[in-house]
Amino acid sequence: MTDEGDDWLDGDYALPAPNPLEQLTGPAFNEDESLRIIGLVSVTVTRLTDWPADKEFCNPYDGTAQLAVDRICLAGLRRFPQNHRQGNRRYPRSLTDLLAWCREHDVQEWDFLDLPTELSIEGTLLDPHTAAPSRLCQELALRYEHHEDPAGKSIRSITLDHVQRQYAEAGMPGGQRALLEKLVASPVLTSTAIASLRISRRLRIPDGVISACYVPVHERYFDRRGRANMCTSCGSLRINTTTGWRCEIEDCPDRDWVQGGESLAKKDGLYHATRPLREFLIAPIRIGRARRRSRMKPDSPRDLEP
Repeated sequence: MTDEGDDWLDGDYALPAPNPLEQLTGPAFNEDESLRIIGLVSVTVTRLTDWPADKEFCNPYDGTAQLAVDRICLAGLRRFPQNHRQGNRRYPRSLTDLLAWCREHDVQEWDFLDLPTELSIEGTLLDPHTAAPSRLCQELALRYEHHEDPAGKSIRSITLDHVQRQYAEAGMPGGQRALLEKLVASPVLTSTAIASLRISRRLRIPDGVISACYVPVHERYFDRRGRANMCTSCGSLRINTTTGWRCEIEDCPDRDWVQGGESLAKKDGLYHATRPLREFLIAPIRIGRARRRSRMKPDSPRDLEP
């Protein structure tokens, strides 16, 4: 029988407050922390890719980027305590190291993490050809930002849910069909077309939703002459590499076709759908519709459903 004087064992004093070193190192090195780290890195990579060309990037870094580097260094220190004495580094120790690591190392080679074996997470976070975030990186970032488990609902459903929430917040629940059709039909718009879309009485798309789904085209999509190139298959803008234009969508059938495409001018003030929308919604629908047309089959009316 417990004495009344022993009640303190059930209180806060039973667990001593963490010391400064424990506060610094944070959660224990385990699968959950590894998933958190890979999510932080993916968000960091996607954000840095869209960093404004006219904005200086320097220390102190974005909070998410700094946290990602800190967590990796601590995870690496736990896993390889003697590594600082070796010439062959086994984990990145700076943001520049991390970005190179994302391009050169498959996630399966990140030995400083302990990712769940039941999850199939393979590939690099940066495309080795275009240096753009890979499909894997986009998916991991989206799941992390929306607090979705990697083994949870499909990435397509997460993307559609995000659009539905934007409409609900705008006071128009269930009205997203017109926007989705517009996104698939016109993934890239000029500033004039965006202005017309904002005042369209037929489509009635909330201004805030348009701003969240269509963003200005980044400088990296233009060549030296101020021209961009749109893939005629998936509708995404292609990236200008040393070997020619290359589609950023990994599943696009024209990904390696460096010629062709539709030329667009920077002076027209180009906007395009956000990368998650392009990767997980627009491109699959456009590619699927093109394949059905090639087999002389009508478009499916359900390809915009969750």
